[in-house]
Amino acid sequence: MEKGKLSLIKDFGKLFNAITVNTEDFNKPIPEDELKIYLDPASVCGVIPLNKGFKEILLSAFDISESSKIPTLDYTKPCNNGSVYSCEYLKIVIELCKHYDSIKLKTGDCYPLTVETKDFKIILAPRVEND
Repeated sequence: MEKGKLSLIKDFGKLFNAITVNTEDFNKPIPEDELKIYLDPASVCGVIPLNKGFKEILLSAFDISESSKIPTLDYTKPCNNGSVYSCEYLKIVIELCKHYDSIKLKTGDCYPLTVETKDFKIILAPRVEND
């Protein structure tokens, strides 16, 4: 994953402004009660680091000033109408996920898209049509 880390950082740079990088302790999990979401400047896409190394990369490599409590999302409702997401952000999410063998996707009607890998979760807000 060493070569992949640099590529992953480059891809995340499309959401955040890059500063420096330190990739120690990459695989140590973060306790669930300590998980936080970090939002892009437009508050459209949030990233939840799932291990200490990835959190360190996120905080040291990108200019992120604040974190928030992770929203509670209920994906149990059936998805009949679907949701619309920004193609610009979806392209970035796809670029990030190409570094992993498997990903988990969750969505619902007019609901955020959640993309999960072994290292992070991304929550992408749906587009909202103006009435």
